[in-house]
Amino acid sequence: MKYFVVPEPVKLVNTLTKQPMMYSGDHPSAGSPVEITAHRFLLDNILSSKEIGKGVEGVRRVRKMDMVFEDAKVGDLVCVEDADYAVVMKIIGEMEFASPLHAAQLLPFFDAWEETAKHDEKWKREQTLKSIPGETA
Repeated sequence: MKYFVVPEPVKLVNTLTKQPMMYSGDHPSAGSPVEITAHRFLLDNILSSKEIGKGVEGVRRVRKMDMVFEDAKVGDLVCVEDADYAVVMKIIGEMEFASPLHAAQLLPFFDAWEETAKHDEKWKREQTLKSIPGETA
């Protein structure tokens, strides 16, 4: 088991004008700045990959990961099974982007997934102890 620490959302910026990118057209958030959360990053880049959705096991993995990340808030620890983590990292390692300049704005999510490799059960226990006010280890 590994633990993903949910990073802050990222507001995308037009790399030429430095202005916020805005949702347009028929998008439910039309006119609002494009803000990518950890869940949205997962939906758009990982769970939509053909690699993760192979066979019934893959479909179950997609559903499970969607559900556990759906309500995750910044700073939450999200449990990720080792097998799921391995698939996510394989997909991340092979991603291709239409605009690497825009993808570079998503580095906090890539970094968070890479850091997850260090977040095992021992690490989680240490985090839990730190979060209890007045307690000592």
